[in-house]
Amino acid sequence: MINIGLLKEAFDYKINHAQQGTYTIDQFNHIVYLASLAEYNFLLGLNEQTIPQTKNANVNYAINKRVHTDMLPFKEHKDIPLPSNTDTIQLPNDIAYILNVRSLYYAKNDDYKYKTDLSRCGCTQFGEKTINNILYKKYINNVKYITEDKWADKTMSVVTKTDIYCPQNDKIDLYFKKTRPTQIRIEYLKKPIQPKWNYVLVGGVPVYEPLNSIHLEWAEWKLNKILERMDSIYSRNVSDGFGTNFSQAKIQRGE
Repeated sequence: MINIGLLKEAFDYKINHAQQGTYTIDQFNHIVYLASLAEYNFLLGLNEQTIPQTKNANVNYAINKRVHTDMLPFKEHKDIPLPSNTDTIQLPNDIAYILNVRSLYYAKNDDYKYKTDLSRCGCTQFGEKTINNILYKKYINNVKYITEDKWADKTMSVVTKTDIYCPQNDKIDLYFKKTRPTQIRIEYLKKPIQPKWNYVLVGGVPVYEPLNSIHLEWAEWKLNKILERMDSIYSRNVSDGFGTNFSQAKIQRGE
């Protein structure tokens, strides 16, 4: 977590706040949020840089281990009950990027036939749960992503052998070849929260109030990365060409 009070102190020092002039607290909070979003998009590959030979993003979440480490504070998973009358579930409100969709099954410990069927379809046992004093074994299986243009054909095809899903705007459609699961597990990256440097007025001057402040989810070692992006945004706003060029060069070099 990056403490927003420490971030503001570092930002004021970096931009030479005493000489550059002032900004409002609302402006500061907006700058922090924009910088956080920029770094988030950059690490997802939705960034300013591409590799000319391949046209791919210079940073790609799916194949870059370091990026996975940076994005750990945003990883979430939720187990969502599957309604009995539909093969559609609502996505979590805070979702930004789907990592995996998995199906969850609960088999009574003495239901050997069901457990065998789950094992044969590729499910993996990964734990157990007691419900009303009855022991259940938990099984999990992957659900394969299908693009929207192929969805209708895949659900009608006799050669489709695996469970599949297709994301929509705020939901995902599911198709199960054999056994319907009890729950669907969504593993995802959540949206960055909007940080807030909260304050109380003392003699008409804003004084940092940590209790109701909202800090950034990023790990502490990301402070300088966020700071450089804040500097770039602020420098453009005050027409500081040197500050803009300096911060942009550091961002491009990955410093």
